[in-house]
Amino acid sequence: MSMPIEYSLFPIPIGSFRDFITTEERLKLLDVIKGMEYSNHSALEGDAGSNHKSQCHSPIDFVDDNIKQRIQSVVDNYTEESGHAPSKLHTLWSNIQQPGSVLREHSHPSSVLSGALYINVDDNSVLPVHNPNPYVKFEEPYKPTIYNSYGTDLKVCNGELLLFPAWLRHGNSNVNQMVDRVVISFNTKLNKKYYY
Repeated sequence: MSMPIEYSLFPIPIGSFRDFITTEERLKLLDVIKGMEYSNHSALEGDAGSNHKSQCHSPIDFVDDNIKQRIQSVVDNYTEESGHAPSKLHTLWSNIQQPGSVLREHSHPSSVLSGALYINVDDNSVLPVHNPNPYVKFEEPYKPTIYNSYGTDLKVCNGELLLFPAWLRHGNSNVNQMVDRVVISFNTKLNKKYYY
């Protein structure tokens, strides 16, 4: 007789919005991003760059500010559904990777939510996410299940937006194989009008 699983405790909500932007918007963003200046970033290794440090203009500023409003709308829906504190879109930046580069494991401190908008990825692209429970590694799994996983790969596609808690560690040593892998990332901050 199998044991019934009564509770799946402490789930992590991940928002996935396929076709968040149109193909036309995506291609315009790709063109703008490829023309921007990039510098090194500690989360990237190898032939890759980010405009995270400049922060003066995000690529979206050069295409359509309405995309920011749409991102804020999904942030609002996510926080309402998940119970996270209301938060506002704060920073946006883009990363571009070439073959042989790596997105290292990291999180986004001092933020409420983080997200990624996939501008140019191939059919094999994933976002590796890591189990935040440190005790899951105390026991060697007899067989892999959702209850003892160290992490998982979220398959991603062009035009998709992912939204997740900023503390969730993501990235790893997977080596990028494609030319011009491009992702727009963003963070949110607390919306202080709800607290003062």
